[in-house]
This record gives sequence, C-alpha cells and structure tokens, in this order.
Amino acid sequence: MNTKKTVIKNISSLFGAQILTTLFTSILFIYIARKLGDEIFGKYSFILSLTTIFLIISKFGINAVAIRDVARDTSRLNKYIKNIIVLQLLFSTLSVIIFIVFVTLLNMPPDTTHASYIFAGGLFFQSMSFAFRWIFHALQIMELESLERVSERFLLLTMSGLLLWKGYGLISLSLVFLITQLTIFALSLFFASRKIKIPKIKLNLSFCKYLIRTAVFFALCEMLWIIYFKIDIVMLAKLKGETEVGWYNAAYVVVNFVSLISALSMQAVFPVLSNLYGKGKNKLEETAEKLFRYLILSAFFIVPVVFLFSDKIIALLYGSDYSHSVTALKILIFVLIFLFPGNLFAHILASSNRHKMLALINFIGVIVNIFLNFILIPKLSYIGAGLSTIITEIILCFLLYNVVSKFLKLKSLKIILSFLPSTIAIILIITIASNLPTIPLIILVFLVYFSFACLTGGITKETLSLISGIIKKQSSLYHKDY
Repeated sequence: MNTKKTVIKNISSLFGAQILTTLFTSILFIYIARKLGDEIFGKYSFILSLTTIFLIISKFGINAVAIRDVARDTSRLNKYIKNIIVLQLLFSTLSVIIFIVFVTLLNMPPDTTHASYIFAGGLFFQSMSFAFRWIFHALQIMELESLERVSERFLLLTMSGLLLWKGYGLISLSLVFLITQLTIFALSLFFASRKIKIPKIKLNLSFCKYLIRTAVFFALCEMLWIIYFKIDIVMLAKLKGETEVGWYNAAYVVVNFVSLISALSMQAVFPVLSNLYGKGKNKLEETAEKLFRYLILSAFFIVPVVFLFSDKIIALLYGSDYSHSVTALKILIFVLIFLFPGNLFAHILASSNRHKMLALINFIGVIVNIFLNFILIPKLSYIGAGLSTIITEIILCFLLYNVVSKFLKLKSLKIILSFLPSTIAIILIITIASNLPTIPLIILVFLVYFSFACLTGGITKETLSLISGIIKKQSSLYHKDY
C-alpha cells in the first residue's frame, strides 16, 4: 500500500471511531453537567484530568519508541512485545502508587479523594492495555484501535448514564471507570492474540535499558504535553474552586472535540512519517507540506465559526447555567491556530529521532504555562487559564517550527496567506447575515470558505484528493461494518 493510501486508511479508521467516541463522551459530559451540577462536574473533570496525566507517566514513552522502530522494521515485533509487557506492568504499578500518594497530599474534599482512589484502579488497567494497543499502530491496523476506543466510550456512556438516571453520583461514576478499563484491557489482549502470536515473556535487560533510555525523552514529551493541557484545570481547582473548573471544562470539551482533527491525523501518520524518515528528505517534506495545508485549512475555518457561534454552542449543549463558559470558549478556541501546525511539527521531530529537542521545547512550554497560570488564574480565574494556554501555545508553535525549518523547507507562510482571504470572507458573512437561521448560515459560510480557498490556491488538487479519499474510505468502512 502506498503512502497516500496508508495515510487515508489510518486517518479514516481513527476519524470514524472518534466521531462516535467524541459523541459518546460529549453526551456523557453534558449529562453529568446537567444532572449533577457544575460543582460535581468540576470534581469529575479534575479527577479525569489528573488520571490522564498519570496515564502518560505509566506509559513512559515506551509505546512511542516501539511504534517508531517496528514501523521501520516489523521483524522486531516479538522482541519488543516480550519486554514491553514486563516494563508496562512495572510502570503501571508505580504510577498508581504515586497517584494515590499525590491525591492524598492534595487534601481535597472526601468525596473527591475517595473517587480518585477508585480511578487509580482504572488507571492501572488502562495503562496495561497499552502493552498491546501499540501493536495496532506499529502494524498500521488502526481499525482494531478504533474498535477499542468506541467500545470504551460506549461502556462509559451507557453504564454512567444508567447510574445517573437512577440517581447515583460521583463514586458510582468512578466505579464505572474502573469496570470499563478492566474490560478494555481484556479486549486489548484478545485482539492482539488474534492478530499475532503473543510470545513468551522474556526480559532482556540490555534491550530494556535501550528502551528506557530512548523512551525517557518520549515520556518526558508526553508528560510535559499532557501536563501543559491539564495543569490549568488542576490549578484552577486548587486556586479558585471546582465550580469554575466546571465552567472552564465545559468550554474545553468543545475545543477538545474540534482539536481531534489534528490529534487523530497525527496519530495516524506518525508511523508513516517514521517510515519516510531516512528514505529521502523530499518525500518527507512533500508529505509534511500536504499535512500542514490540510491542518491550516481546518483551523482557519473552525476558529472563526466557533468564536462567532460560541453563545449558541454553549446554550445548546449545557443550558443557561453555563453562560460563563461562553467567554472561556471564545478565548480557548484561538489555541487551534497554533495547536494544529504545532502538533504536526512535534510529530515530525519525534519521527526523525529529534525527541531530545522535542522534550526540551515541551519542558519550556510547561514552565511558561505554570508560571502564567500562577499569575493569571488568581486575578482572572478561568479567563486567565485560557489566556495562559494561548500564550504558551504560540511560543511552542514558533519554537517547534524553528527547529523543523532547519531540515525541512515548508511553504508555511505562503499556505497561511492563501487561507486568510477565506477566513476574512466568512467573518464578514457571519457578521452581515447574522439574522439568518443558524443551519443555513453555517452552510453558506462553508461554501464561501471553500470557494475562496480554491480561488486563492489554498486548496489544491492534492488537498481535495486527500479529503475525498478519507470520505470515500470512511464510507466504505461504514458499509463494510453495517
């Protein structure tokens, strides 16, 4: 399968699953927010953010090293599996212990603390499932990873929804998380055993040293990245309270949903970029430029539309009690302008063995973000958290681009300028035609944006081919499945 078809297949599989998983997650979050109120929703958001941070610690970057190396040479697969299972068990246990100690030291309210302890059990099984899930990425069989994601979110939604409907609260939601992650761990083991023969566990100390020595930089990158994105919620909870976390996270859910365009695309193409590295700079450069154009196309459309419709989006999803979230959404959505290309630059560095530089840049980002949060959150609350995220993302994007531009020549400025007229056009349309019904207005905005982008050269034949390929592949996947 050639590079283009592989990229299309991987992106299509992940996007198809993520449409469902994000839908399930959004419904669950909205239901929790409406059913339990902003304070309990803030507590749930806090625990979930903390769990996500410790999940990255438990993975320790080993999966990223394995995906990169096995994507280049699949004959290494068995050797990696033998050692990763043992290492994953070790790091999973260690992360759970640290998680429990950390939660205890935070001295949060009793219900938050007890729910966190139950989440720790779910964290262990969630972490252990990645001892097998990386295989699907390395062998580029994303449909199995997609099925696991859908199954996980479906279980969380149905069981949590049922308990909420029956009147249960935070502790019950924590138990659902534990049961779900145990189930997904069993599913990961089952899928892996169906695709490959799981070898006997055999620890190779010298090889483990290589894995840990290399993975530490990937782990540092992932930990810093997730801390950067979650630390604002943790700090907001401690400095301002869990109610304001609920308002902030309501906006964050929306931003997280649309940011998946970048996140899933990069997950899908990371093995491809790793494979292209070393085969010639031209092919890597060509693929990176196509991806950059695709991401800018998405960001420059999404940001103004979400900004101008933010009040309608929040009202539709959460109701009038979350009016404070409108301002948070208007601020946070601008993160995407820098997050989308920055995500691409980060994956280019990771795939080209520049993980040390990537770790350093992420470290700078986290320090800047924590510093800004300490200054801005006490004064501006959730608005300060949003501003600190944007400022940090701008700095990160420019630092990443500066490194990538030293070995890859991307026509980034030309591509960005080609989309500016389209963005200006849709802002004018929304402003002038604001009295139109929402759905016809969005359709009009969509048509105007893509028409201008085609006329100004923003959208090329290659871009249209990539998008149409994803749509056709996604359609074929749905027909095949249903």
